[in-house]
Amino acid sequence: MNKKSSPHIKTTMYNIPKYVLTVILAVAIFFSSPLAIFSNEDVYIEEITDNGEKNSKEEIVQSQEALEASFLEPVYKDDIELENATDDIYAFGGDNPDALRAVAEARAVSSGFIQFNLSDKELVYIYETSTSSVRYRYVSGSVFFSGVIPFYDRANGRYKITISGMEGWVNTEDFLEYTPAQTKGPSHYEVKNGNLYHYISYGAVGGKGYGEILNGPAPSYLKAGSLYYSSDGHYFYSNVNTMISDYASGSRTNSVNQSYPFYNYYQYLSYRTKSNITAAQLDSYIKNQKGFTQVVPKGQDAAKNQSMFVGAPASFFAYGTKFGHNPLISFGIAINESGWGRSWLAINKNNMFGHSAYDSKPNEADDYPTVDFGIKVHSTYFLNWFYLDFDSPVSRGGYLGDKSSGINVSYASDPHWGEKAAAHYYALDKHFGSIDYNKQTIGITLNASQVNLRKEPSTASAKVYNTEILGQSVLILGSTTGESINGNNIWYKIASDPLLDSNRNLLPWITGGANREANYNYDNSYVYIHSSNVRIVAGKDAPKPPVTALPRGDINGDGKVTVVDLAMMKSHMMGVRTLAGDQFKRADINGDGKITVVDLAMLKSHMMGIKPLN
Repeated sequence: MNKKSSPHIKTTMYNIPKYVLTVILAVAIFFSSPLAIFSNEDVYIEEITDNGEKNSKEEIVQSQEALEASFLEPVYKDDIELENATDDIYAFGGDNPDALRAVAEARAVSSGFIQFNLSDKELVYIYETSTSSVRYRYVSGSVFFSGVIPFYDRANGRYKITISGMEGWVNTEDFLEYTPAQTKGPSHYEVKNGNLYHYISYGAVGGKGYGEILNGPAPSYLKAGSLYYSSDGHYFYSNVNTMISDYASGSRTNSVNQSYPFYNYYQYLSYRTKSNITAAQLDSYIKNQKGFTQVVPKGQDAAKNQSMFVGAPASFFAYGTKFGHNPLISFGIAINESGWGRSWLAINKNNMFGHSAYDSKPNEADDYPTVDFGIKVHSTYFLNWFYLDFDSPVSRGGYLGDKSSGINVSYASDPHWGEKAAAHYYALDKHFGSIDYNKQTIGITLNASQVNLRKEPSTASAKVYNTEILGQSVLILGSTTGESINGNNIWYKIASDPLLDSNRNLLPWITGGANREANYNYDNSYVYIHSSNVRIVAGKDAPKPPVTALPRGDINGDGKVTVVDLAMMKSHMMGVRTLAGDQFKRADINGDGKITVVDLAMLKSHMMGIKPLN
């Protein structure tokens, strides 16, 4: 399909060696952080006129409002001791054999920590190899969006990293490098009040604070009181060296959840779902929980009680129903992009999604006559005709996602943009009694980046389209029997991301773009995929990890009682590092509500083989 822009719509050309991309909407792709989207030699803006001619080159930037909206206020925490000559236990594991082996394996590769060190208007490009000249991903160069992460190889002036699920090589000149001993503030995860939080570090040396992102209910294998490390958001480690060793070997074997990867439900939930929350409930929330009762007058700063979200839920739901989008996902994006409808673009341009801003004329971002019209453009042009359409060069799956798959791949340079929008959805749903959470079944594709999706459960059936990336999330509507492949006759019925016609074929391009305003038929928009190509990872049918009681004395929750636990107990008793939550309970061996020399003696007795605890 040779898609062309509608008249008067500003679009982007992304010049990548060996690839020619369709002319696409410019800043539909990148809004969430205050960054120049590409360097000048790679991107230019074109305006398509009625006769198809192209005018007006300008560089792309993102508006200051995007910075204000998506920047997370810092949360301050104690320094993290990753490696210390006298107390080498918390993340690096202490002196037991397993920890020593992990340390040796990690130090056998070139590894350490790096802090993103570019300005808030620069990008870090990710390359497939240490010598490749092809940029195949990009992330914000600012520490305030991309944080402090480990690297696990170095070659040809580049580090090998994983960030937001994306593995690749980045130029060393874009970073500050630190040893583990120097690193007091790495990005990490922590469980609080039953929820999992992702902390994006604002500085490696500590004391700079973190951006806090709610990831929803914590899986059972992650315990309160422990710090966890992950660069893909799916597999977690309590020991940094173990993580570095696994990443360097291309495995996740030694993660605490190797058999049960975590997929943040709303981050991977298909846009083609429906919400049980109503427009009236959102109106009530905006008024009674946020205190917004008036629309902001154009040209004025927002008063405490003013937001462009007032009266807007009806439009989110009307277009969501018509065009086949979950309105709460769009609502979460708009919260993140517009700072709850109080940004300059939202007030003066009715632009809730940060659409299009240029460095020479930042105030000439897309200007919509009404908030309603802007929501419609987002639903039709941005979603149905670009991010959810199979033939679009920016389509990587119809869900928020990360830098590996989903809308986040091309929509935003902020690698955690998908997490942030998902957090808003989760918070809203939790307020209304979690009436959406875990109601659907989410799978990810296996084996190949391109898996054929069929009209019927048979390889002889017509291919409708194919998946576009390994690990692509799919919405499983049900299962059925069909052609047997390697003795397995189970096929999954999954929701179609792109629009289909009445015969369940891809909806063709019509000059003028009329089809992007076609209704999405939920009853008719489905395809089939063989179950061997899908792993169910989240939602109502996801496999549940076994809930096992950790043994007394296993303070760090690694399933063993070792000198690491002994050192943690001593540290608590000396007032160096206080234990809390589950860690305190497991350290209180005699169950008297205190941690004393009695508990210490019982732990030592167990370790010496005199009197086992469990």
